[in-house]
Formats: sequence, C-alpha cells, structure tokens
Amino acid sequence: TDFDVWVGIPSIQMSQLPRAAKICFTLHVKNYKEMIPLGWVNQQIFDHHNVLKAGVFSIPLWLNGHANPLSPCSVNIDSAKPMTLSVEFPAFSDQVVTYPSFSQYIYSSEPAKEADPSMVLNSRMDYLIHQDPLYKMSQKEQKMLWDNRHILGCVPAALPKVLQVVDWTKPEMVIEMLRLMSTWAPLPGSEALQLLDAHYPAREVREYAVNCLRNVPDIDIEDYMLQLVQVLKYEPFHDSPLSRFLLQRALQNRERLGHLLFWYLKAELSSPHISHRYTLLAEAYLYGCGDHLFELTHQAQLVEKLQQVAENVKSKKRGKKQLLHKELADIKFDHRINLPIVPGMSISGFNIEKCKYMDSFTLPLWLEC
Repeated sequence: TDFDVWVGIPSIQMSQLPRAAKICFTLHVKNYKEMIPLGWVNQQIFDHHNVLKAGVFSIPLWLNGHANPLSPCSVNIDSAKPMTLSVEFPAFSDQVVTYPSFSQYIYSSEPAKEADPSMVLNSRMDYLIHQDPLYKMSQKEQKMLWDNRHILGCVPAALPKVLQVVDWTKPEMVIEMLRLMSTWAPLPGSEALQLLDAHYPAREVREYAVNCLRNVPDIDIEDYMLQLVQVLKYEPFHDSPLSRFLLQRALQNRERLGHLLFWYLKAELSSPHISHRYTLLAEAYLYGCGDHLFELTHQAQLVEKLQQVAENVKSKKRGKKQLLHKELADIKFDHRINLPIVPGMSISGFNIEKCKYMDSFTLPLWLEC
C-alpha cells in the first residue's frame, strides 16, 4: 500500500474488534521480480489497560521476514538503530475508547442454562468432541455444536471445540460463551493446556485454563512446565494469569518447579522476539527466590565453564581429548552442584578419564560424573 494514507479494514467495524485483536505489519521493497520483506512487527490494538490505541506510534521493526499472526507482539529493542515504522491510529476527539466489560452481562439476571448430565450425546457430537485439535470442522458441524452448547457444559472435553465455533467479532456470541464458561465443568490439567496455545488468544479463555491448573499437583506441573513456558509467548502482555501462576508455583516449590522454570526461561533468551518477556519473568523469580539464587548462580557458572570447554575443544585441530581432560580438571567444585537438566541430582566433579567428545559436526561433550 502507499504511505501517508488511511488503511481501512472494510470487513469489520470498530465495535466488533475482539480484545485480543492484533495488527501485523510487513514492510516490503519491490524490485522488478518480487516483493522483498525488509521488516515486520505485530501490535495489539488494545493495550494492557483495555484502551484502544490512538495517535502516532514509532514502532521498531524486526529485520527480514514476514509478519506472522502467531508471533508475539514485541518490538525490536535490541538494535541500537532499528528500522522504525511510523503508524497513526485514529483518535476519536478527546474520548478514550476502552474495550467493554462483559461482566455485567455475564452475571446478569439471565444466567447460563445449566447443562443436563442426563442428556446423551449423539455419536456425531461425541466424534467431534474427541477429534484431533487440528481437525477442521465444517460449517454444519460448527452449527451443530453451537446449537447444542447448553447440553455440553457437563462435558469438559467439549469446551475447546465449542470455543473454536465462537465468532469473537460478535459481542452477543462472546457474552453467551463467557456465560457458558462460568458454569462449565473444569478441564483436567492435561486438556487445559490446549487452551493456552496460539489459537485461543481471548483473555477469559486463557484465565479459565490457568484456573483449571491451580489444583494440579506439583509433580504434574513439572511435566507441563516446558509447555507452559513455551505458551507464554502467546500471551498478549507480559503480565498475565499464566505468568503469575508460574511464578507463584515456582516460588512455592523452588527446588523443583523454580529450578525448571528458571532453566526453561534461560533457554529461550537467545530468541530475540520473546527474550524480553522471558528475561523479565526470570528476573522476577530471582528477586523472590531467596537462597535459591545462589544455587542457580553456581549452576549457571558451571554451564558457562562447560560451554567454554566445548568451544575450546571444537576449535582445537589436534589433541582434543587431552585438552578436554585438562580443562575439565581445572573446574573446581567447592561443594555439590545440582544439575540444570535434572533437578535434585547433584555432582561434585567429573570422572575425567571417561569424559570424551562425540564425533559429529557440533562435537558435543560426553560427560560422566
């Protein structure tokens, strides 16, 4: 499109914008053969106070590539001189436009109809409910689920499928769905996880999923932790029910959940599009974790030393094994250190004679303790 012109969205009115709506920009340059992407960025249309953006914004772009609606809404703050896109959102005189609160409608005198456990699902509905999450429903199937939504509230597994039917640009449909969710049978933790992926951006849905996880025991949260850290990137904002939930559970069980949360967050810091969020969450944990900070510091120092050993061995043309053994011997342990990859397992040194490097392109180290 041209610059210095208003770009309209003819298929949707302002009053129909979902709270989770985002706008995706890709800046192209055109040569005689093709359009070449120079930069991209995603932006939420409503801010974290539910206020509709208005006025002029200068947005730092991520270089190269096309905007992906599933990518997080972050800007390039790492570059000293980033390419920026100046965008003006329409302002409505002096009015501040906010996304409406539906709570007065959800809890009005017209409550959601109670699901009847005695109702028997027909075979087609049962088939749809237990289909793979990636299954594409036909319009007829979607209508069948929505028409029978009131009898599905006692079937936890039906919720993700019914949510897929909702048109979030229709306020009356959103209100009806939120009413239903207020009385819907809770999902088991393993099934609630799917409501936290990129296909369910609505805050109420994500908060419902987090509430389903609150009574899940720590041993199961350990199994889910990697997935939970990954889906953090789909939260519209840094402060979310999911991030607060993870911090709360991690601080209540620092040796297991806190350990996993820190290292899973740290593993994502090399991803520039989301590293700022993960850095903030890791810092929040470290501020509150007390003495666990010192243990994590020792673990991080050990990892850094081993990374340096691996780089030195890889760059050596001859005598790799001898260099590996020498540098491992130089690593001193003042006390036992928990392994980052296995919480609860600690080491006090290496069985150096059995340590080696593997014959592959990256030359990974084989370490025995």
